[in-house]
Amino acid sequence: MKLLSFTLFNYHFYFVLNVQRLYVFIALTIFFLLSVTILAWNKQRKQKNKHTIFVSSPNKSSSLVISSKDITAIAGEDKIATQLDLARAYIEAGREQLAKKMLRHVVEKGSPGQQQEAERLLLLF
Repeated sequence: MKLLSFTLFNYHFYFVLNVQRLYVFIALTIFFLLSVTILAWNKQRKQKNKHTIFVSSPNKSSSLVISSKDITAIAGEDKIATQLDLARAYIEAGREQLAKKMLRHVVEKGSPGQQQEAERLLLLF
């Protein structure tokens, strides 16, 4: 055993230092830090590999916003036809409000055939 002493702000501190206990403390500290590091690394790796699909129920309101950029990425040049297909999918999923919104847009900006199909679908409500 050794006696360790130091002074801090005019206060004197004295410790009895047991070398064996110090080695055990250092070993446990290293083990703890390695464990925390490995757990954090595994969590980060799992999050990178996780592909989550969120599906909301038809009874809850959705905060999903589909922009024209999204539709262009999916549809290419024929955005209105994609919006019409999306409205049909919303009807099948029970999302009437979203379907109506898409169908109204198709009625405003679609070709005559698309407008006729959108009006026919709007009559289903």
